[in-house]
Amino acid sequence: MHASESSEYEAFEIAKTIDETAAYESISMGMGQVMGFNYGSLGYTSAKAMFDKFSSDESTQVQGMATFISNNSGCKQAVLNKDPYAFERYYNGGVSGYAEKIAAAYKNITGKGL
Repeated sequence: MHASESSEYEAFEIAKTIDETAAYESISMGMGQVMGFNYGSLGYTSAKAMFDKFSSDESTQVQGMATFISNNSGCKQAVLNKDPYAFERYYNGGVSGYAEKIAAAYKNITGKGL
């Protein structure tokens, strides 16, 4: 269902009719694409509550990603070590291509490589 954002929402709506809790826990949310099943580590009582809050504004999404990183010891240590490959591993299983994008963004912002 990754053809378009609208097809993603259509699939989500169908999934909610089958099992609403599982549907919310199975999606990635916000700019940081935090998976719904992480709701507890971000301080929410449910994935739906996290979805509703993330839907309210972008600053909530940024704060959610920061909280996720802070509460995930592997991600947090990778950030402190400036190790995008370790971050990618802890954040997304190491198969996303995030590490190269993070390294390039860091170099673009600071003028320095990692």
